[in-house]
Formats: sequence, structure tokens, C-alpha cells
Amino acid sequence: MPISLLLAVFFSVKAKPEYGFTESGRRYRKVEVAERLPLLATRGFWLVFGLLMGGAALWALAEAAVSAVQQGTVSLPGVRRYPRPSVSWLAAWAYLSGTSFIALSMVLPRFVGRESRARFWLQLGAAFLGTSGYLLVLLSPIFSSLAGVAIFFTAVGVVAAVFYLRRQSVRRTARDEV
Repeated sequence: MPISLLLAVFFSVKAKPEYGFTESGRRYRKVEVAERLPLLATRGFWLVFGLLMGGAALWALAEAAVSAVQQGTVSLPGVRRYPRPSVSWLAAWAYLSGTSFIALSMVLPRFVGRESRARFWLQLGAAFLGTSGYLLVLLSPIFSSLAGVAIFFTAVGVVAAVFYLRRQSVRRTARDEV
């Protein structure tokens, strides 16, 4: 699905003509409107994309839930030509949370009308949920073990410490120069 977003950048569709009205009430076609629109600017594309992405996430979530109930294990996403890792349902928290977040992000903005003030915040929340869900699904093989979680958070901590120390060094240097 994310690859389809990259490919959709290169496609455009014919725009619907827009009409206006003169002071006398006659209808005229607006000339300054673009004749072609990028595919990403159309509502139809985002509706189909949202339905497909949400459907895929719900299907993966249902499949994982059925597998967890029947066998007690969940099959995580894997790499081509290698078997998919299968872990207990407790260790698959990132995969289950990620697919839930993706499905929720596709459904969440649909609950509110277009003119509502809450729609902006729901769309912002949906973007955050979708992005974090996609990252959780991608990183679920790492997060399926305690060692993987520890290594990930240690790496994030080291990167944050390096940026913090570099920032303090720049501040100290700037303060000393003044």
C-alpha cells in the first residue's frame, strides 16, 4: 500500500469543470481552473486507499486473533525467502497493536461530518495512529522479544543522548563566544 502512494504521485486525472454564475444569473465555465489534478488530490483515491488499507489491517488482525485463539501463536511479517516468525500471542503485542492502530486510523475520520471542528483533530489523530501502527507492524519482529525491545530502546536512548550532548556543546560554545 505505501508503494501505491509513491506511484500515485506520477498519475493525474481529468478535473471536473467548475462553473460560476454572473450577476444576471447566467452560468459560465471558469477558465482559470486546472484541467488535470494529481491523483493524490482526489477524494476517490483516498476513499479507495483507506478502504483497502483498513480492510487489509482488519483482515490481518482477524487472522492473527484467530491464530492466537486456535494455536496460541501469531505469525509475524517476515522477509522474502525466509519463514515468517511465529511467536506467542503475548509477544506479538506490537503486531496486534499496529494492525489495530492502522484499522482505527482508517475508520476514525469517517465518524464526523465534513464541517465539524473535531474532524481536523480526528484526521490528525488518524495520521498519528496510522504512522505509529505501520511502524509497529514493521518493527514487530524486533519487539517480539525482550532482548529486541531492550536493544531498540537502548539505541533510541543513545541517539537521544548524543543529540542532547551535541546541543549542550553548541550552547556552551555560543555562550562562551558572546
